[in-house]
Amino acid sequence: RDPAKRSGPLITGVGQYIQLLKDYDPDYVPTETVEEKKKRKLEEKKKRVEEAIKKGLEEWDPNKDENVTGDPYKTLFVARMNYDITEKDLRREFEMYGPIENIRIVKAKTSGKPKGYAFIEFEREKDMKAAYKDADGLKLVGKRILVDVERGRTVKGWRPRRLGGGLGGTRIGGPDQNQKYSGREGTYSHVSSSSGGYELIVDMTVITNVALEADREVLLLVIARIDIIKVETETEIADVIVGKSNPSSQL
Repeated sequence: RDPAKRSGPLITGVGQYIQLLKDYDPDYVPTETVEEKKKRKLEEKKKRVEEAIKKGLEEWDPNKDENVTGDPYKTLFVARMNYDITEKDLRREFEMYGPIENIRIVKAKTSGKPKGYAFIEFEREKDMKAAYKDADGLKLVGKRILVDVERGRTVKGWRPRRLGGGLGGTRIGGPDQNQKYSGREGTYSHVSSSSGGYELIVDMTVITNVALEADREVLLLVIARIDIIKVETETEIADVIVGKSNPSSQL
């Protein structure tokens, strides 16, 4: 047959049926895709963590902790410890810096297992300073430790690691992000402006070293005074501490 004279099926539009398709199954719930499920779980986890941190901050007060005793300016924080370390091990290693008043190895409240860090209170403040400067990276019971000053009762606004603070860098993210060396050298923290929203990276070790040489009254509290700091050397930080330099003028 001549194609020009051949008649095919009648084709009409389907626009008139679109509304019927919309109301076909009002109770239908689309199936969640793998990507959507992953995103939802991440959001739920983030929300749970934020709520836990908020609740923890409301309850956390190191000055009212019944387990925390002694002078914070004479207390050394020891972290990254082997879980088998005992009070006897710590006393043997740290008594070389001076007489020790008290040692507390922190343990989990539920299981009673050690959490890998401790607090050592010396009888003299100068002995704590000596241990702070010399014992960082010391190998103890097969593992290198980190030592720092006690920041919970000495630094205004300080938060422990479990509440979104801390200075640790061994569990930031993947292998390319985590700190691979022992000790606190190169430990950085973000210090934000209280007025301008600036955020700069500050070497906390340098700040602490300068503060340790300063008066007892400004020991570590200098961090609260320097909201924004943009300095590179200990001399520049020392100038800020004694008021010779205004950090805000350097921005």
